[in-house]
Amino acid sequence: MFLAAALCVAASLAAPFEAEIGDPEVLTDLSAYTVHKGQWRLGLASQDVGITERFSVGTSAALWPFGVLNGHAKATLVDTERFDVSAQGGYYGVDLERLIGVPEGMARYTPLGVTGSLRTSSRGTLHGGADLLSLRLEGGMDASELAGSLALLAGTDFDTDIFDEALEAVGADAAFAAEADLHMTRLRLAYDHRIGPRDTLMVTVNRAMGFGGELQVGSTVSGSGGEQVSLGAAVDVDYPIADALPTVVSVAWQHSWRRVHARVGIPLTSQANMLLAVGGVMQLELLLGPVPGTSEG
Repeated sequence: MFLAAALCVAASLAAPFEAEIGDPEVLTDLSAYTVHKGQWRLGLASQDVGITERFSVGTSAALWPFGVLNGHAKATLVDTERFDVSAQGGYYGVDLERLIGVPEGMARYTPLGVTGSLRTSSRGTLHGGADLLSLRLEGGMDASELAGSLALLAGTDFDTDIFDEALEAVGADAAFAAEADLHMTRLRLAYDHRIGPRDTLMVTVNRAMGFGGELQVGSTVSGSGGEQVSLGAAVDVDYPIADALPTVVSVAWQHSWRRVHARVGIPLTSQANMLLAVGGVMQLELLLGPVPGTSEG
């Protein structure tokens, strides 16, 4: 698939670059492009505002009622006629006690990534990127709750067998607390083809590559000052997440009015992870503020 995409790009770059069809920067969630200065994009999954022409910030308001404090930002690093590069990052603070009942449980999820967008022709743009997703977990939880917390953040079920080494250090039957500093890497690829001024067809590919880090567990004991946690030695976790999460491929169609973008599609991968697929198959955005290319832009 990646070889086929490379051949398509090579063929496109060899062709004359004609007048562009539609707005090549109509997609900001899958690309290196940022929200224009003074413009608000209010979507189902994310709400963003352009601070400058090269920098935007936003949040996911739908997560706030669940106690997930969050925000994200995106900055353009390279801005040329045909090739752009951006860096993006975010923060998600998850109250695990409120969400799934983990005593004093807290998760901090910090995604960092880089994205490149190459305009291959007057109608098409290829997007590629990589992400490092850092997870910090802590709280009084047993093995199943720890696995459930990881599943919530990574989007796949975890077998408690991956904690065997840590469990053996404190005794498999002990109630224990855990702290974990873990990370997941992910690769992204997307191609959009503008079939008209308002209509865009797109293919997206998401692939989880690795999952690992450091885990500490320890017995929860009662002391004169209340319950205390004695953490044991740290152990390394290296989980073959690429085997647990199949590559997610999806196709979608987006129609763009002047102030509304609507996207609908389907994942082509069986048992697709919806956390990886949802951005590529469903989106509804309302644009407020200036619209480039019009008298308001």
